[in-house]
Amino acid sequence: MEDNCRIVILGAGSVGKSCLTLRYLQNKFITDYDPTIEENYRKMVIVDGKPMLLEILDTAGQDEYRSIRDKYFRSGDGFLIVYSITSPQSFTEASSFHESLIRIKGEKTPTITIGNKSDLETQRQISQKEGQELAKKSNSVLIETSAKTGQNVSQCFEDIARKVRDWKQALKAKSNENQSKTSNTLKKKKRRLITRKKILFFSRAECNDASEKIFLKKKFEENNNFRIRVEFINFNELETQKVGKNDERKAKNFE
Repeated sequence: MEDNCRIVILGAGSVGKSCLTLRYLQNKFITDYDPTIEENYRKMVIVDGKPMLLEILDTAGQDEYRSIRDKYFRSGDGFLIVYSITSPQSFTEASSFHESLIRIKGEKTPTITIGNKSDLETQRQISQKEGQELAKKSNSVLIETSAKTGQNVSQCFEDIARKVRDWKQALKAKSNENQSKTSNTLKKKKRRLITRKKILFFSRAECNDASEKIFLKKKFEENNNFRIRVEFINFNELETQKVGKNDERKAKNFE
């Protein structure tokens, strides 16, 4: 059974989000397209030998669609936050996307920062070091890509899918651990309740039989809670009372 992974691509307008998506899905560089409002794609992939169904959401980057951005944050498992290495404005917006994502989803959300258009090196305005610093600050990693040449495009999608899978497995393991702790706590409470009932029963015993006294003395020495319950019993009587082998056997059976 395959894992499902919903990848949301975020970034300013014209940074190449749709070009990256279509390069990955169709291995083509598309230049003629309308600005995206929202597009959904699906692709079955093999990551580390295991099948995964990727649902890729290519989002709007234009300012007029800011009001629906929170919906994108809440709907995704993993996020690709894209800027153009030729655009300082898109880099600033990428930082803003990171801040919003952390605010809404938390710091451990699987995220990759993408510096796109690496083929335009002569027009670069955002250094690789700046991109790495942004990624580090946002608990992410930087991958520089080119939708035009295909450089690192497959890597960024496969890496985010891997991050999502590992993140989900960690959440599942944590959930199982919490359930186990809860179950153990309930079992301990149940055992304490049963023991308390037994202690109450024995503390009310007449203790006329020597075998019962032997049993109570043993429990008295082993259990502090029991000690409180039966401290009224004078165990010193056992020192002077003659206890036969039959009583010892009865005490063992009584236990």
